Amino acid sequence: TACSSAIQDLPLAEDKPTLLFFYTDGWPPWAEALPIVNRLQETYGEVEFVSLNAGDNAEGQSAFEQLTLLGHPAIVIFDADGQEVYRGFGTFDEDDLALELEAILDWK
Repeated sequence: TACSSAIQDLPLAEDKPTLLFFYTDGWPPWAEALPIVNRLQETYGEVEFVSLNAGDNAEGQSAFEQLTLLGHPAIVIFDADGQEVYRGFGTFDEDDLALELEAILDWK
């Protein structure tokens, strides 16, 4: 299907959740979001974290367009089956993102 071929083009990990972080260098919200993403990456090693430059990088621009994202920074989370479970733009609450990751990891 068209949906599955689009997903196949995204840099998703096999058999584990993936968090895609879209940014553009020099955009102030990116500077605020980056430390949050870095801390989450340290805590949730079971999740594949992929940072994509949506402004200067062909892969980042392509994935950004495939997902029809409205702005950046943006975070899109996929579960281990490649199903999108979260998307957000602009500013991020670290606790909310942690809850999203814990839900797909089935942490108790």
